[in-house]
Amino acid sequence: MKYAKANSFHTQLAIAQFGKSARHPLCLAALSLWRLDEEVSRWSNEVVRAEELVNSARQLSDWAQQLRKERKKKEASQASALLRKIDELSAKVQTYYEAQVGIRSFDQEVRGLTLAQFQHERNAVARTGDVKALRALQRVRKRWSDKGAFLGDTDRRTLEMLKMLKRK
Repeated sequence: MKYAKANSFHTQLAIAQFGKSARHPLCLAALSLWRLDEEVSRWSNEVVRAEELVNSARQLSDWAQQLRKERKKKEASQASALLRKIDELSAKVQTYYEAQVGIRSFDQEVRGLTLAQFQHERNAVARTGDVKALRALQRVRKRWSDKGAFLGDTDRRTLEMLKMLKRK
């Protein structure tokens, strides 16, 4: 692996995925920010799904209680069994929902720190007028947004070796 001593593990992963341009601190900060944005988006979607599960469990519970109140014999016995099952699942769903909300809020806090780091790097680049860094950021952004692009053989081998090292 080329530049293994000069770059951190995180930087080597970025280089393998996004090219040599990813070595610049501005690009590394941008990649971290973009990854967190994707993760926050994913967790936000999970929170919405969990909220829908909680709401549907509540609706089923209300429906079962309504059947019990109407005292329809056959439906009431089915509703009682259903209500017990719903109560069990409802507690699990509520716990799942709370965990999703917690993870999303943690990711949003981390995103704030990562955004501050990116802005610091961007301001440093703007102060120094580092055109190379801005061009590198453009190349990395282009490669980030092109999800259909495949890695070259060397980059793919390097990436797999780094993943194996990470697992150890």
